[in-house]
Amino acid sequence: YQRRVRGASSYSMQTVLSRVAIAAAAAGLLLRVTRPRMAHRVWAGVLYLVFLLTRSERVRIWASVAKARSAQISLPSGAIQISSSDTCRVGDGDVLRGSLLLPADGGGPFPTVIIRTPYGRTEDFGQKLLAERGFAVLVQDTRGRFSSDGDFVPVRDERDDGAATVDWVLQQPWCNGRIGVTGVSYLGFTAWAAIGTSGSKIGAGFITVSQARVKPAVVRPGGAFSLELAVLWLYLVLHLMRDMEQDPQSFFRKMAAGWWDSTVSKAMMHLPLCEVDQIILGKKMQFLQDGLVSYDNPGSDFWDDKDVLHDFSGPMPPVHLFTGLYDMFLEQCLDDFSKSPESARITIGPFSHWGVIRWDGLLSRCMVQTFEEHLQDKPQTSTPRVRVAVLGAGRSWAEFHDWPPASV
Repeated sequence: YQRRVRGASSYSMQTVLSRVAIAAAAAGLLLRVTRPRMAHRVWAGVLYLVFLLTRSERVRIWASVAKARSAQISLPSGAIQISSSDTCRVGDGDVLRGSLLLPADGGGPFPTVIIRTPYGRTEDFGQKLLAERGFAVLVQDTRGRFSSDGDFVPVRDERDDGAATVDWVLQQPWCNGRIGVTGVSYLGFTAWAAIGTSGSKIGAGFITVSQARVKPAVVRPGGAFSLELAVLWLYLVLHLMRDMEQDPQSFFRKMAAGWWDSTVSKAMMHLPLCEVDQIILGKKMQFLQDGLVSYDNPGSDFWDDKDVLHDFSGPMPPVHLFTGLYDMFLEQCLDDFSKSPESARITIGPFSHWGVIRWDGLLSRCMVQTFEEHLQDKPQTSTPRVRVAVLGAGRSWAEFHDWPPASV
């Protein structure tokens, strides 16, 4: 009797599993036929999870191939190798450190893309995507952040440090003399800063939800203080990420504690503004205090070395600006585009500053095509100068030569 029951139970479970497998296969086939790009994207996600569990380089390459097919970009050319590197010295001898990604099959020198970040060089900013396609990529911690020496003062040193980094890269044997810069949000600030000081040495830029001036991002055109940007950025960079290098799990503990205490909500609703840093950080932050004092104060020199990253007066490489209709930086980004040369391109999608991550497929395609065209001389399909999402029309896009269009 027990054998009969076990046999029935086993048969029943096998039947259930078989039907689930058949249903999953049918759903996958239907998705492959009706939404092939979505199928590749799902497959890429599954493979990446397998890679996280197995750390198999072969599985990672399979995931990269699936992502490439989903994003409609060139397939990866091979494996990559990653090493840590002490890069240039800045200021009083502070060393900036980074991660260097190179194609593993040798060869070279390579066209090189620079990414400078205050968020940690191990985060994913598309560096592997580029290295798999024949680029050398340097992901560098900005001054005073994570592995780099010095004191971190937002924006202040990015022009000088960007210029020093470009000059250092040009001297390296793995760089063929062709350089690109890229970055999202604050990383876009560092890209603009490098263009502002070394525009003649840079061959291309791809800049996402960012702008070439900093003050308009903090003080809105109508005069309002950008509380959302200040609170969320201070909370992320100077609180949640503060101890990540020594204790990676501290990020999640602090995030859970902040959710329980409603730290962000309290800071958003608090007056006076000069006490917001104490709510977020538990202490006063001189940078914020000085910034608030400078508000509507013509005699303040606070913004003299922190506002203009690129003034568009000097040499400028071809750039592709990637922004959103709901991005807090949209207005200044459009102004940047209007001042850029004819070689500039802009994509304006239906997303906010924080929502750009949901459009990683389109972002990856635009980034790879930009650098392949200008740093590897690979011809691309003709693209309009302006591509903007049409709201209320599904995923429709309009194309123009200028913005605003000449007919408006």
